[in-house]
Amino acid sequence: MDRYVAHANIAHFREMLSHELSPEQRHVVENLLAKEELKLRVLEASEESTVRSGLKLVAAALSKHHAGESISTKSTIEAVRWARPDCGESDDQLTTYIVQYAKERHLVILFDTRDHRN
Repeated sequence: MDRYVAHANIAHFREMLSHELSPEQRHVVENLLAKEELKLRVLEASEESTVRSGLKLVAAALSKHHAGESISTKSTIEAVRWARPDCGESDDQLTTYIVQYAKERHLVILFDTRDHRN
């Protein structure tokens, strides 16, 4: 079911982007689309019997990014946790995988240092 929801969300966000939006609205919808596409890539990879480790899920999540592009550690970890709630690696270990993969692919890493626990 999650796969169908992700596909529906992606279609909805793409449809929204085909309309005239303010710069702020466009930015929000583009971010939502990127996060949903990230989650779908991880979900599809996690459905393969050979892809179970956090490292392989991170690689699947970031596989569409090109050198010089920015990636978010928070969004990547959220995508892995969404697709594989039973993933045994800690957030710190997943962050290590993200940094390792980003260095190999020459990606720009964005660390979200804001604490949302008030």
